[in-house]
Amino acid sequence: MNRKSVLLILLIVMGCWAQTNARQVIFPKETAIKYYISEQDNPIVQTALKLFGSDLHAVLGTSLEKSELASSQLIIQTLSPKGKDTLTKKPQGFRIEEKEGKLYVTGADAAGTAYGIMELSRLLGVSPWVWWADNTPARINQWIIPDSFRTEQSPAVAYRGIFINDEGNGFSPWSWKTCDPSSIQGRIGPKTHEKVFELLLRLRANVFWPAMHTCSVPFFLTPGNQEMADRYGILIGTSHCEPMLRSTNGEWKKGGVGEYNYITNKDNVYRFWEERVKETAQSHNYFTLGMRGIHDTGMEGVEGIEQQRSALQQVINDQRELIRKYVNKDVTKVRQVFIPYKEVLDIYNAGLDVPDDVTLMWCDDNYGYIKHLPDATERRRKGGNGVYYHFSYWGRPQSQVWLPSTCPALAQTELARAYQHGIQDLWVFNVGDIKPNEYLMEYGLEMAWNKEVLTNCDSNIFTEQWLKREFGEELGRKLVPVWNTYYDLSYQRRAELLGHTRIEETDSKYKIISDLPWTDDEVQAWLNRCIQMEATVLSLRQEVDEAHKAHWFELVEYPCLSFTAMARKMLVAQLARHGKATWDEALQGHTDIYRLTNEYHQLLDGKWNHMMGFWKGHSMYKEVDTTRHCPPILAPALKNSYTLTPKDGKADAHSHIVNRLGYSNCALAFEKGDSFTTEIPPSTDSLKITFAFVPNHPVDAKKLEVCIDIEGTHSHYLQYETYGRSEEWKLNIERNQALRTITVPSSTKKRTLKVTATTPAVILDEIKIVE
Repeated sequence: MNRKSVLLILLIVMGCWAQTNARQVIFPKETAIKYYISEQDNPIVQTALKLFGSDLHAVLGTSLEKSELASSQLIIQTLSPKGKDTLTKKPQGFRIEEKEGKLYVTGADAAGTAYGIMELSRLLGVSPWVWWADNTPARINQWIIPDSFRTEQSPAVAYRGIFINDEGNGFSPWSWKTCDPSSIQGRIGPKTHEKVFELLLRLRANVFWPAMHTCSVPFFLTPGNQEMADRYGILIGTSHCEPMLRSTNGEWKKGGVGEYNYITNKDNVYRFWEERVKETAQSHNYFTLGMRGIHDTGMEGVEGIEQQRSALQQVINDQRELIRKYVNKDVTKVRQVFIPYKEVLDIYNAGLDVPDDVTLMWCDDNYGYIKHLPDATERRRKGGNGVYYHFSYWGRPQSQVWLPSTCPALAQTELARAYQHGIQDLWVFNVGDIKPNEYLMEYGLEMAWNKEVLTNCDSNIFTEQWLKREFGEELGRKLVPVWNTYYDLSYQRRAELLGHTRIEETDSKYKIISDLPWTDDEVQAWLNRCIQMEATVLSLRQEVDEAHKAHWFELVEYPCLSFTAMARKMLVAQLARHGKATWDEALQGHTDIYRLTNEYHQLLDGKWNHMMGFWKGHSMYKEVDTTRHCPPILAPALKNSYTLTPKDGKADAHSHIVNRLGYSNCALAFEKGDSFTTEIPPSTDSLKITFAFVPNHPVDAKKLEVCIDIEGTHSHYLQYETYGRSEEWKLNIERNQALRTITVPSSTKKRTLKVTATTPAVILDEIKIVE
């Protein structure tokens, strides 16, 4: 045998040796995957296996085949709580790793194992939105897990979930008319809830607050709903006005006796709660303590803060006795939450004694700005702290229930600060009907799971990753600026606010579509941004394959084009009232909103029919009044005006830029005592300087304050906190800016301007200077 032949044989042998000793795991298509599982009795693990098996069939055309340990490529195991593995100290955590040519999924507990199994689906290329946003996964020839692959994950927040709310125009009719047809109006049954719970499992969430309005049948009154939650490992809780797992709004008229008043009708109210506690004693749910009115109103039968505090204290004591009697004699071992929402916060601050083992759940102001963060004493509570956060809301000054509109960077800023203040036990997001809040819902839940995502001040990183996962590398990258434009526009004016109306106001002027406080030029410039966004979306649509047309329409086209249609309707109407445009485009905008909604409802043979309904009785959804005319808004005669952003100066080291936050897209979050310094140019006249702040609420202080120092002038101390639902708070919410203006004399030279935060939580957006 010659030398070349020997060398060839040697190379072949070495190649075979390398293949057999390669540590990557390969799962070919149409070949059953043999797996071994050490713990399969828990319902959530069984459910996760079933979902993963379905995903395997969709992507590889294969199935799972249970086998013995030695012959299995996939090993699934749940650790004993008494084991020495460090993962056991991370509840709900999991580890996935390649070892010696096998793939191991290890859970700290049953929930962790289930989340680990669902992570396999992600690695396989299956989006959590495979059903809810129709992201059809691509078929592949083989699934490869690389050599030495390893990921270990556990939640940042112990309990994470969503609240279905204001369901009357979307979720509820879609459920009982389309998803889970029923002759019972408003019935949201187990088939619908199964799809919700599947989504929550895929998103690693474990808490669900069911829909609670009178338009829908209460969760516990529909057989099979609780059992479905148990199958998916979902804990059922209830909102701030639904104590003891009772949907008071929908159930009192059916099962209550007399008035829902604990002062005058205590026995009947007590029995009302007692029935539900007995029914759910074995389901390991989350009991909400306290009492408000039947629906989002103050407690009945009490007047004055002291009487309210005394009555609420008795309510909590009695509710705890019910839990002790029917659920666990050691009441401290049962999950309970108290939610100081709206007027209840004042009662809590008046000295209400909430037991130490009860979670305190703090709330935002319904528009993304958290109103209270726990102090040092509250952070030490055994029951910990939670947050109830809105991505959807119906109420004053104007609703945000139609299109997604919460700025992602704002959510990250507020939730990261909440986490740093010890809010790490329970996060619930009001997501309305789920659709079209898909992106915001996942971002919120991902921050609750992944501390790295939570603490990253650049929300654009998550945005880009999410868009690439949903639409592929190339198209996802092109969508990032579209996404940013959409949320920039929504931050400056939500779609529902473009008609300058309000709800829950006694003044009739807020019921009529009227002009925004913008000049004609400002209106046209803003409208042009919307139209450019629309053009980009329509251009990119050509790159979407047929299998993903519905997916694209749901996540991108409908929100972006509907927002633009509303802008056309309202802003062109504003110009037309001034004689600066014809009414045709405004009328077309109205038509387009309904056309787009009808198209949504016809997708996939009507899968989403009724889901995107909206408040048709509201003035902003009616055709514009073409008979109204107004004098033009005149722009003031200005010598000079310009805007400075945090990038136009220098900040102290402890402060940081929040990317994509504010009109500036680079808002500056101050540490107390830090300063921002910039320069203002010479002027021949006095200057009006307006400081625009992100309108959050005070933290660790009772005010938000800055000191303004400008060379040659005295110091100016500006405070901009708001209280309750004041007129200033409403204006701040409408424009997402808190404004304070000072006037300084002219100067022939440049001057240094310094802004110093004298309190925590100050966030500067921009500085507007007018000569």
